[in-house]
Amino acid sequence: MIRRNVFLAIFVAQLAFGAAVWPQASSSGGGIAPLSSSRTVMGLQLTGTATDYSRNSAGAQSPLEITVDILGQSSIKYIQNGMPYEEDRHLSASRPACSTTTGTTTIATPPHNCFLPVFWALPQIDLQPGSSAAQLFAVEQEDPSRTRLHSSADFGDSATTKLAFAWSKADIVHDPASGQITELVYTMHPPKNAMAAIPARVEYSQYSMDSGVYMPHLIKRFVANQLVLQLTISSVSVE
Repeated sequence: MIRRNVFLAIFVAQLAFGAAVWPQASSSGGGIAPLSSSRTVMGLQLTGTATDYSRNSAGAQSPLEITVDILGQSSIKYIQNGMPYEEDRHLSASRPACSTTTGTTTIATPPHNCFLPVFWALPQIDLQPGSSAAQLFAVEQEDPSRTRLHSSADFGDSATTKLAFAWSKADIVHDPASGQITELVYTMHPPKNAMAAIPARVEYSQYSMDSGVYMPHLIKRFVANQLVLQLTISSVSVE
């Protein structure tokens, strides 16, 4: 297991919206535990089962595939409402690109929602020291058990960039003792009604060691306090 005294500390980074802090490995405690205490994880491939509760309270199960890497090129695939569904995120310093694909139809994700695709499933990979995603996150340490993140990406114009910063707020809740991420809390803004604010959260549990990486094996996503998706991880491949 990852030792309790191995955590992510804080360093100050100047981002587009002023001073921000970024968690990194530390022996002082009080931060988010790294994926690995001995090395940086370059990428992860996860498989398992997705249970979709969005239209059926009994849940509809399908194969799950998640691919995430330290460069922010990530995807999650499963069956949603009977159709193949995929969320993709391609981070870059200039302009992140995110999309969702249902069946054969691909829709670009609006800038204010481009922070969360794939990240919600496994934020730990982006929170590592050395992750290129660091330059696109503004991070504030709220208290020893809560870290607040915003998108600080430049979307080409001031209004869009500021809107994305404000509406991409996400709070990561972590156990102060173990450093394990237990919850991600954020607000959804639908593409066709961006002013609407829908509460959402993701719960992480059943942590265990896989190839030297400490991973949650049960991930639950709630929208408006209703369980809509459960991800059960059965296999982890580490790069």
